[in-house]
Amino acid sequence: MQSTLDIAAYEFNNPAITEAVIAARQRGVRVRVVTDNEDGLEDDKTTLHQLQAAGIPIATDTRTALMHDKFMILDGTAVVTGSWNFTVNDTYRNNNNTLFLRSQDAVADYQAEFNEMFIEGRFGPTSPRNTLSPAFTLDGIPVQLFMGPEDDPMPGMVNAVSQAQHSVRFMAFSFTHADLRDTLLELAERAFPLKAFLRRQAAPRNLLPCPRCSAPGWTCGKMATRSSCIIKYSSLMKLQSRSARSISQITPPIPMMKT
Repeated sequence: MQSTLDIAAYEFNNPAITEAVIAARQRGVRVRVVTDNEDGLEDDKTTLHQLQAAGIPIATDTRTALMHDKFMILDGTAVVTGSWNFTVNDTYRNNNNTLFLRSQDAVADYQAEFNEMFIEGRFGPTSPRNTLSPAFTLDGIPVQLFMGPEDDPMPGMVNAVSQAQHSVRFMAFSFTHADLRDTLLELAERAFPLKAFLRRQAAPRNLLPCPRCSAPGWTCGKMATRSSCIIKYSSLMKLQSRSARSISQITPPIPMMKT
C-alpha cells in the first residue's frame, strides 16, 4: 500500500500528474513537495496551488538561483528522476529522459537531498556534501550519483567521458562547460566516435565546415539550411571571449517551449 510521496519539482503544471498527486493525498498518502519560487510556486501556469489547497505542504527555494531538481521518491522504495519537468510541454513536446530506479542506495541519496531542502531549508551551496552512496550497482550495472552543486559533479562527468572505450553520445539543452568541452576535443583529436544532439540555440550560429574532414573516421557535413545541418567538428560557443570548439550533430528540433 502506498504511504509516502516526496516530490522535488522545478516546474509543475501537468493536470494528470496534479490529479494523481491529489488523489494520493486523499487516499492518506503523506505527500510533500519542494519547488522553486519564481519558476515553481509563482509561475502563472503552475498547478501547485491546487496541491496546497488539498493540504499538501510545499517548501520553496527563495534564492535567486534555481531549485532545478526533478525527482520523486515513492514509498521509500523507488526514485523517478531525469530531465523531465512535471509539465505539459515537457511531457508532450520537449525531448526529455526519465529513470525509474528501484534501489535503496538511490532512495537513501535522494531522500537525504529532499530532507535537506524540505526540512532544513538548505539549498544549493548550503547543502552539505553527504551523499550516502555515491557509487553503487543496480542490476549489475555500476552507477555513480552526484548531487549538485555540493558534490561538484563535473569532475566525475569529465572522468567518465575521458574513460570511454567505444563512443560518446549525449543530448543537452545547454552546453557551456570548458572542462567537458576540452575532454571531448581531446577525444576528437583521436577521431573517437562522438555525437551530440543540441538545442538549436546552443548550436553555433555561424556554422563552419569540418576542418578535420580528411582525418580517418570523419565525414565532413555539408552546409545545408539554417534549420538543418550536420557538423562533426565546429565552432560551438564562446567562453570568456575565447572561441571554443566541440563536436555536434544538430538536427532541426521542435522549438523549445517554456514548460
